Amino acid sequence: MPVFALVLSKPGKPGPQLAPHTDETACVANPNGQQPFPSTAAVPLPPLFCGAISGLQPSAPGRIRVGGRKVPLQLIASSFSGYDNFDRPIVDRTTLTGTFDFWLEWAPQNNRDAIQPDETGPSIQAALQEQLGLKMESQMAPVDVMVVDRLEQPSEN
Repeated sequence: MPVFALVLSKPGKPGPQLAPHTDETACVANPNGQQPFPSTAAVPLPPLFCGAISGLQPSAPGRIRVGGRKVPLQLIASSFSGYDNFDRPIVDRTTLTGTFDFWLEWAPQNNRDAIQPDETGPSIQAALQEQLGLKMESQMAPVDVMVVDRLEQPSEN
């Protein structure tokens, strides 16, 4: 089916706000079993839990800012489905392996999130390219889908 493929803008070269996660800044477990990440890594971020994407304080009103530590690119790719004009599944076709630290900031192009967009801010497409060195391309790809072939009222117990 039609998808957006997340690819590198320049072969072999991620952008300045996308860095491979390194073991020198290992996660530390907390009592809840989640892993906060120290802020001393290549990508300057506040302490975040590893393996998740979190909302961050934007640099200006009307923008959205997200970041993550020790995140696979497939999670980054799939997290943008539904934003602005990304109306189809997004698949990782970067060929980059491992996990990454990143942050990304953009101005939404629609007012769906009840945010008055910052007219001077980059679109999500421009931010992906300038900040992460990534871009979206229309492609066809196999995609897992859920098919419901039958619905019925539950029986009384």
